[in-house]
Amino acid sequence: MAGPDLELSPAPDETLLDRELSWVEFNRRVLDQAQREEVPLLERVRFLTIVSSNFDEFFMVRVAALKRELGGSAVSSQRLEQVAAAAHEVVAGQYRALHSRIVPQLHVAGVHLVAAADLTGEQRSAAADDFRFQIFPALSSVRMADDGAAAVAGLRLHLAFRLEPVATGGEPAALPADDADGGAQIALVAIPSGLDRLRPIPSRGRREVSYLLAEDSIVLHAEQLFPGYRIAEHAVFRVTRDADLEVDEATDEDFIEAMAAVLVERRSSGVVRLEIDATGDAMADLLAAQLDLAEQDIYRVAPIDLTGLKALPDSGRRELCFPSWRPLPAPVLADADPWLVLRRRDVLLHHPFETFDHVLGLLQAAAGDDAVLAIKMTLYRTSGDSPVVQALERAAANGKQVTALVEIKARFDEQQNIDWAARLERAGAIVVYGIAGLKVHAKALLIVRREEGGVCTYTHLGTGNYNDTTARLYTDIGLLTARDAIGREATLFFNAVTGYSSAPRFQHLAMAPAALKRTLLAHIQREAAVADSGGLIMAKMNSLSDPDVIAALYAASQAGVTVLLNVRGVCLLRPQVPGLSDTIRVVSVVGRFLEHSRIAYFRNGGAEQVYLASADWMPRNLERRVELMFPVEQPDLRRRLVRILELYFADNCHSYELQPDGRYRKRHPPAQESGKRRVEIHAQERLQQQAWTAERRRVRPDDHEFTVRRRPPG
Repeated sequence: MAGPDLELSPAPDETLLDRELSWVEFNRRVLDQAQREEVPLLERVRFLTIVSSNFDEFFMVRVAALKRELGGSAVSSQRLEQVAAAAHEVVAGQYRALHSRIVPQLHVAGVHLVAAADLTGEQRSAAADDFRFQIFPALSSVRMADDGAAAVAGLRLHLAFRLEPVATGGEPAALPADDADGGAQIALVAIPSGLDRLRPIPSRGRREVSYLLAEDSIVLHAEQLFPGYRIAEHAVFRVTRDADLEVDEATDEDFIEAMAAVLVERRSSGVVRLEIDATGDAMADLLAAQLDLAEQDIYRVAPIDLTGLKALPDSGRRELCFPSWRPLPAPVLADADPWLVLRRRDVLLHHPFETFDHVLGLLQAAAGDDAVLAIKMTLYRTSGDSPVVQALERAAANGKQVTALVEIKARFDEQQNIDWAARLERAGAIVVYGIAGLKVHAKALLIVRREEGGVCTYTHLGTGNYNDTTARLYTDIGLLTARDAIGREATLFFNAVTGYSSAPRFQHLAMAPAALKRTLLAHIQREAAVADSGGLIMAKMNSLSDPDVIAALYAASQAGVTVLLNVRGVCLLRPQVPGLSDTIRVVSVVGRFLEHSRIAYFRNGGAEQVYLASADWMPRNLERRVELMFPVEQPDLRRRLVRILELYFADNCHSYELQPDGRYRKRHPPAQESGKRRVEIHAQERLQQQAWTAERRRVRPDDHEFTVRRRPPG
């Protein structure tokens, strides 16, 4: 439904929280999971690695953008200092958790991260063999020139060694020509990205595992790299570079070639962060000076890059991890003909509680089905060895008309998407490399099938990517439908994004950047207009930062609408401010699975409407990306989505409530009253339990109402 043209009045800056500080707060909530004793130990390690991975992207994109905006501005400089202070605080907490709590508990549990100084004789011998045969052949040392540190690869661990010559055979060691003046002799060693960071070494107990970090092994055996020299000082370091570089689509004619150039440019872009573990200040000062970094840009931590510990949860100690979860089949599709089921009813799939295999199975069935005429699909991010791409290749080879829009501009997946696009083209598919000036972030699949009554369209629309790996780790929701109205509009959508077409006007779908924002604002404003009848808005998303949407929510609150928002990450809206947002409540749920689904509910005076979307409520999604918001019209599925929203707002185990000052307060189960059971509500666990119950009973999880028919009396 396209909304009317609206006059937009963005929320004033003073009513908004800071975006970067809000992002840091999200990682504080992730860090809290690593500090919770009830979370299995190796899962706490995993949460630590997630914080590190998140900060990598934060510095590459957001901090890099802030630095470019600096330009001598005192305001921007102050913002950078605030962001740096907040980031340093979270990183310090991350390493306190690692060293004071997690590493000691790992040791008690028989998982040992062994320092070089603590190696036993047997372990030292094994480490020496591992270095000699596995690590040493892969290493290269290079002299560091005057600007040598500026040329190191981003997000790659390096070691820097300050060397002093030693006399050999009664003669002093010869100095390299460029060091003949006695200047510092610095050698750099890059740790190959393909080298396992955790190096197994012998353990005492049969159930124990022990590891030496690769960089510690290299330092321990570094003399073998520099015969004739003594190591006076060393440092392990890593730099983070500006990755917020994009193709100039107005001037670059060969888009693929231009994108490849951007990927090369990222390797030598400006440095925004230095992480270092040095044995002395001189080495750290030298590197910082070469990289032109301020003190706030330097993070003195050890070990650097905790993402290197992500293999620990896979070390075989399953009792230290979450119980394994196998996504279950949706009972309505289990052992059933999907074409027949979808002609009768719509189907919701809630991942990872229900398996993504239903989507893969439909695509794979279509690839080999003689009745299928065409398959159209958007691809934004997919897995490394994607079964989705394989199915599209097979469909093209089988003579189906396959059209794939592969978004080349998906940040950090550009090269993989270029490779997928080339493979699909070789298979005979029609491939479109995105849209100039916009990212196609919509998740849509259309299958056109010839059937007895004519041509039928089967549509899948989702909140998450067509990625079989993340579908087991992220919560997302997909809608499968054979409704003609949705199929027609999905066809118009694909015509618009793959060919020449103005933005279509839809009755059911809402497409960004043309109409989604207007539609969303119209729904919010309509709710405000009927607030006297009990206005209610509930929504779940990853981020909320659009000033126009926030202003509309503030106005709705002032009109008396109850607004319940579940925002996983960045949220610029200030809730519960008297006179501004009294009736708005914002919670964030952080748990085992990454919350990624986007749901919006509007009471609409009793004529309830529920939507799913690929878009968050952010300017980039609503104004600079191609996104889809789509209605869920089947009543039982609407009720199911409302229950999911209500469950997340009831969570009191892994939920945090946003305060007006931008901080989050952890929610706790209510204190146990005399004679009453303390009720703990963990949304993700409840959804797992519901999926198990539905699987055991073979009852649709969206059907909780039954009509019992009995034989009439007599």
